[in-house]
Amino acid sequence: MSTIAVIPARAGSKGIPDKNIHRVSGVSLLELAVRAGQQSTLIDRLLVSTDSPEYEQIALKAGAESLGLRPQTLAGDKTTTFEVIAALLEQLPDCTQIVLLQPTSPLRDGQLIDRAIRALEDHPAAVTVCRLEEPHPYKLFRIEAEGSLAPFIDGARSDVPRQSLPPAYQLTGAVYAIRRDALLAQGRFVPPGSNAIESAHFINIDRPEDLVMLDYYDAQGALAHLYCRIPI
Repeated sequence: MSTIAVIPARAGSKGIPDKNIHRVSGVSLLELAVRAGQQSTLIDRLLVSTDSPEYEQIALKAGAESLGLRPQTLAGDKTTTFEVIAALLEQLPDCTQIVLLQPTSPLRDGQLIDRAIRALEDHPAAVTVCRLEEPHPYKLFRIEAEGSLAPFIDGARSDVPRQSLPPAYQLTGAVYAIRRDALLAQGRFVPPGSNAIESAHFINIDRPEDLVMLDYYDAQGALAHLYCRIPI
């Protein structure tokens, strides 16, 4: 088995410019992703995939590798992560397992990453999830074409007590681990049969208000394990 971790870091974010290198306590999210990968005991190579020479240098200085900058055809707003990784795999014929570490989902450590990788022994993929408390999917609605309100999930009743509802989970974005053959066959990172790696907290940096939550988690010490460089 050859396990490659990839940190995707496109430079063209519009909602939060340069969000992949936003700094928290003086360390960029890109560097934190590298350091989390360095904590893993099961990753063989740690790569950055970016279209930015600046981002590439930050990742290299932190201890990651690069196979060269992405072509502009893989750096657009509509480019999917699958397309980026599939192109990268053409240069990695010996890679059998891929781990995706998104800089904008920094609440993870090496142990969480290794749990996901170990799950690949019995599953095609493993992803980190967090229990969703509010709003529960059974209490959501959609508006029909004629303007009437309908349950978002057919048959769901919004008056059912929350304690009686089945647990719901959402992807955290922190760790995606998948076998190469499953990724290329399915074209997605969460194929049928994926294993759920549950974590207590998560954050995705997509909106400016998410940066406030990031500072909160940082103040609570959720990122403290990543501030010291981990030798590889």
